[in-house]
Amino acid sequence: MRPAFRLAALLSAAAMLLAPSASAGQPPSLDQALSLLGPDYAAAAGRTDIVFTRNLPYGVFGTYRPDFGVLLLFPIDDGCILASALAHELTHARRLPRGGWTEAPPPGMDADAYAEAALREEAVAHVVQIETAARLGCADRLPPGLAEIVRPVLAAGPGEARLRAWTESSPTAAGYRAGFRKRFAALHR
Repeated sequence: MRPAFRLAALLSAAAMLLAPSASAGQPPSLDQALSLLGPDYAAAAGRTDIVFTRNLPYGVFGTYRPDFGVLLLFPIDDGCILASALAHELTHARRLPRGGWTEAPPPGMDADAYAEAALREEAVAHVVQIETAARLGCADRLPPGLAEIVRPVLAAGPGEARLRAWTESSPTAAGYRAGFRKRFAALHR
């Protein structure tokens, strides 16, 4: 990663982490959310710094920063929605180790391969989020962009079919792909 880009990423993360959060401690719904997800997610949460902040873009309930091993969560009062957002972000944490390739692509990976691999990571995390919300009974309360595609994703069947359904149905997939190409270009300036 180029030094200027690394400095910008560090400053961005520091600003988010230093911003006022919902409370000095963790909202009581975090334990509830983790208990709804099961032991694999609890173990991933134990290896990840989870910080609650209201300093996320509108409609974003969480983000995982593999460059720092930090998961930022918006303090949601709805334990079911919090659990589904946590499932999404912990899926990234489980699959992308600290300093994961999304921040520094492997040598030889081109922009298209990077964008498709990163898009697949988002597809996996979004499908987990949808499955979690459906299992917990709050799929109808998911944020815009997800609530509309619950039915086609779940109807597609398990595994790869659901990943394809998310990629084909999601109104945000094309934007993600374009954003990942821009990120790749920024990393290779």
